[in-house]
Amino acid sequence: MNKHINNVRTSAICILRNIRTIRPFINRETCNKLVTSLIFPKMDYCNALFVGLTKDKINKLQKIQNMAARVVLQKDRKTAAPELLQQLHWLPVDQQIKYKSSTIVFKCLEGSSPAYLSNLVERYNPQRSLRSTNDLKLKTPGCRVKAGERAFQHSGPRLWNLLPLEIRSSSSLEEFKRRLKTFLFRQAFF
Repeated sequence: MNKHINNVRTSAICILRNIRTIRPFINRETCNKLVTSLIFPKMDYCNALFVGLTKDKINKLQKIQNMAARVVLQKDRKTAAPELLQQLHWLPVDQQIKYKSSTIVFKCLEGSSPAYLSNLVERYNPQRSLRSTNDLKLKTPGCRVKAGERAFQHSGPRLWNLLPLEIRSSSSLEEFKRRLKTFLFRQAFF
């Protein structure tokens, strides 16, 4: 993942430098749209694969997001990045990874994802009648290798099971995304 992350960083920094040069001539909303349409797709590409990456690799991507927030809000390096992210209502990179992976799991359960992904997710049905039967949890398959725990079939159900029941029981994708973002935003900043 080092090569991919370095390519994302190089590309994003180049785009941010170009946006910074025109920043005095555009308003905040336009700059925000430029950043979210040019930078975030690069950071979000394959970000379900970033689950379980080491903190130093995630921090490389977080620095890009922090730089983007400073460009949008026209702040210098001395300004604390978490405050800027909170002001823009952007999830930090590690929370964004959880958001995307959990959304994929919801789509698998809803039936709107490809079969090759849906087949990796299985509801937990205990053999006996338990109170947790109605918790909408998923089976978390065992794994012999530590690196294998980053695979979607392991990380997706694990992230899903950590979500509160209120979020897991959402009736639509839009409702799920709204509740999930609120939950992750509170986790990150409060």
